Amino acid sequence: TIRRAVREELKLDEETPLIAVAGRFQPVKGHALLLDAAPRLFERFPRLRILFIGEALFGSRDESDERNRLIARVEAAGWGERVRFLGWRDDARRLMRGLDALIIPSASESFGMAAVEGLEAGIAVVATDRGGTPEIVAPPTTGRLFRSGNAVDLAARIIGVLESRAGF
Repeated sequence: TIRRAVREELKLDEETPLIAVAGRFQPVKGHALLLDAAPRLFERFPRLRILFIGEALFGSRDESDERNRLIARVEAAGWGERVRFLGWRDDARRLMRGLDALIIPSASESFGMAAVEGLEAGIAVVATDRGGTPEIVAPPTTGRLFRSGNAVDLAARIIGVLESRAGF
């Protein structure tokens, strides 16, 4: 299966919980909020892996700086093995098929194309409750919505999705 192939490529087994954010490194996209939620997630799922898929658009200095801040934060926390920055991937939609959930931690999304891509990949989507994502994600069937900007609620929604999956 594609899921198995993706996990083999990432050197992960089927039992390892795997989530990701896909997108540009703009502060409004909420990558840092997911890192705020990470301690709760790692406490509940010690084997959890988090992927950041994407790169600074057109070499944007602001986005490169944001990415570098996130990397420094992950290194300072000692999460190097648990949190991986994959950079730009032409096959991001294929990678999504290996995930347990796609996380959209943005403050708001006008439309949420990533949410559509996650649903198309057949995975749960955990997304902000602001903007266009509530029109795309239908809890609890296709994912969960969290209170925008709330890391505790984001962690709870991710935990709920992962606990609902067989084997976790």
